Amino acid sequence: KPRRPRRAADLPGPRTCARRRGCATMEGNLALKTPSLTRRLPALCAVMFCLGAGLEYVMCKTGFYNVTAVREGQRAAAEKAEEE
Repeated sequence: KPRRPRRAADLPGPRTCARRRGCATMEGNLALKTPSLTRRLPALCAVMFCLGAGLEYVMCKTGFYNVTAVREGQRAAAEKAEEE
């Protein structure tokens, strides 16, 4: 008989352990700790700032803003020419 792969529902976890007898939750140093947002927020802000700065650097170096400004100018000139 082929074995079916184990699913997350089959593994003992906090939900299934509460239903079963003899399945203890982890305590002490082995317990899963809830992440502290106040502790991780400065690192998250620093990472997001660096990603944004890197994106701006790439956009400036590739001339994205110059190309966008030229296209917007062409579009405005075309609309103005159509009105006249």
